[in-house]
Formats: sequence, structure tokens, C-alpha cells
Amino acid sequence: FVTFKNTPPNLKLDVPIDGQSFSKDQNKIEVKGSTDPQAKITVNNFWAITDDSGNFSYRLPLQNGENKIKIIATDSAGNKNEKEVIVNYSP
Repeated sequence: FVTFKNTPPNLKLDVPIDGQSFSKDQNKIEVKGSTDPQAKITVNNFWAITDDSGNFSYRLPLQNGENKIKIIATDSAGNKNEKEVIVNYSP
């Protein structure tokens, strides 16, 4: 039994927001949001933990300066939805 689906999974990013700045001891941030249940999430090519409702989180270490964060949701049919944000970190 194969389900044909050609729409990408939902992808909502709650934190961080694009252009957000972090400093001092905030060198690791939580990337959090939601997607469709059963969709897989990567944050900068690392697998994020996704619960049964599609909520995900990933603890991302920040580098000094500009940090590009790419979040990709992929469903079982291989459809993808991506978001990219840039945050800044200064120790």
C-alpha cells in the first residue's frame, strides 16, 4: 500500500528568530518548532528529536559571529520543507 503525497510537510520554527543575537553564556541554543507527525527534522544536517505530535528540539552550539541555521523537514514520501535563519553570537 503506497500513499502518494506531493505536498511538503509543515514546518514551523518557534525559536530562534531570524536575526536574533546571543552573547556570553548563550553559546548553545535550543532550536524548537513543529512539523507533521512522522516527519524527520534535521538542523544543520544533524537529526533533531521529534515527539509523536511533531514537536522538535535540537541543542545547537554557536560559533563566534554569524551562524546560519538550516532546518529541513522530510516526510516519508521524500517531500521536503526548509527554513533558514541567521543568528549572531558574541562571547
